[in-house]
Amino acid sequence: MAQKKKPAARSGAKTTRSRSRRSQPDVAQSWSILLFGLGIVLIAMALVAGQSVWAILRGVLFGVFGVCTYLLGPVLLYIAVLVALGRPIWARCAKSLLLMMLICGTAVVFSKIDLVGLSFGETTAALYANGQGILGGGLLGGIIGGTLLALCGHPAANILLVILLIAMIMWYMGVTPGDLWQIAEDYLGDWRADRDAARQQREAWEEEQLRREPERRAAAQERAAARQQKQEAFAQRFRKKPQVDIDLGPDPVINRAIAVEGHPWQVTAISMGNPHCVTVVDDVQALDLERIGPGFENHPAFPEHVNTEFIQVMGKNHLAMRVWERGSGETLACGTGACAAAAASVMLRLCDAGADIALDLPGGRLTIRVDEDWQIRMTGPAKTVYTGVVEV
Repeated sequence: MAQKKKPAARSGAKTTRSRSRRSQPDVAQSWSILLFGLGIVLIAMALVAGQSVWAILRGVLFGVFGVCTYLLGPVLLYIAVLVALGRPIWARCAKSLLLMMLICGTAVVFSKIDLVGLSFGETTAALYANGQGILGGGLLGGIIGGTLLALCGHPAANILLVILLIAMIMWYMGVTPGDLWQIAEDYLGDWRADRDAARQQREAWEEEQLRREPERRAAAQERAAARQQKQEAFAQRFRKKPQVDIDLGPDPVINRAIAVEGHPWQVTAISMGNPHCVTVVDDVQALDLERIGPGFENHPAFPEHVNTEFIQVMGKNHLAMRVWERGSGETLACGTGACAAAAASVMLRLCDAGADIALDLPGGRLTIRVDEDWQIRMTGPAKTVYTGVVEV
């Protein structure tokens, strides 16, 4: 019978060990959930001011941990994940605590707190009050920051803490100086590659421009030749038809001098179906047309008399004009005279062919376009100047 009892004893031992193994994951899961919930609470407490007991606890957290109060919750969440995964946590907890001590110490050292000559209680109160600030270090910052201030003072404590903080961050993240060197090399390598690529593109562009320079020059010469041919054809068409029956010889009258009232005037004669004489003046408003107008109208050079347009260049493709019409004297406006003035301004290179020429008359503004084939278009407002009744 003894032989039968032994297997039963071994079975019971196996059952006890299996239950112990099953209980270990349950405990780790419980701790993970607890740490996760506590981390959520600490994050909320750091971000939300609250009232009553909540505000008191929040003040205690900031007084002890200072600016690292904002890190407590995320650190606990990270540790909760490590516990749930069954990974070792104590080394990571120690690293996290040391990192927070350095961060808080840096906040204490770079703040305006003065701990010289204070007793232990006064120092504790000052550090606790420092932690309530936006970037305070709290009591946790006094462990390293306060010690360095007491031993080294400013600015040595500032320099040492910055160096320690950088080293701690590298240790915490597992980054070595070799890794930093590699990162710098990669960055510089990318920068050099981009620089070389940009230089090659610029050199290729410059070579292409040099290669195409003869083509551009040839195209520019062709355009200039075509423009010259067009201008010559334009001049030939103009010379074939005398514009006005004028007693000044067979050639067209373009910027020719005649004497009126004992004064020389440069005139251009144009026919718009009726004879026109255009002259350019410096100040059209200063002219005494009542005196000089009849001299143009009845000049011996114009056997059929002539309409005379006096124009002043006001700007690019902008003219001012007054007109003396044969048989009528000065008028507020003249459509054919405005067209003649615009055509003459194009002949004299005062305005551009194909452009809208603004022409201001006493009666209003007209817009004249003189195309390169001498088609002339006039646009302007229509206004009622007189109404009447005629009995038939």
